[in-house]
Amino acid sequence: MSKGISETAFSSQIEDLLSRFGWHWAHFRPAWSSKGWRTPVSGKGKGFLDYICLRPPRILIIEVKNSYSKMTPEQQEWFRLWEECQRTIIIQPLEIHGNKVDMKPNKKTEILTLPEVYLFRPNDIEPNGGIILEILR
Repeated sequence: MSKGISETAFSSQIEDLLSRFGWHWAHFRPAWSSKGWRTPVSGKGKGFLDYICLRPPRILIIEVKNSYSKMTPEQQEWFRLWEECQRTIIIQPLEIHGNKVDMKPNKKTEILTLPEVYLFRPNDIEPNGGIILEILR
């Protein structure tokens, strides 16, 4: 992939991968109006990051930029707030027998950080899918 790829083309690749790997995702695109490009939003929505993605038990928040663009101050604030919401949890399958709780011996313990917050750039998908493929699988 060319590092000079547009953000729009790169976003299309991300969307293809999200769909391919079974993510439920949303991205709100601006539309042309008589006042120029606008994305209608209420509250403090300005700068909301590009994608919110669910594939239980995981939650991804993704901002997509081309190789050279920087996040706006509003995007930086949203990114920071999402990161501050992150919590690492341990999923330990248990069996409950009356008052006794036992770990399930054949079940794997998992460690998850929720939500996962990422800034994706084109070089993150190279070579052979790079870190983006690892994250979305």
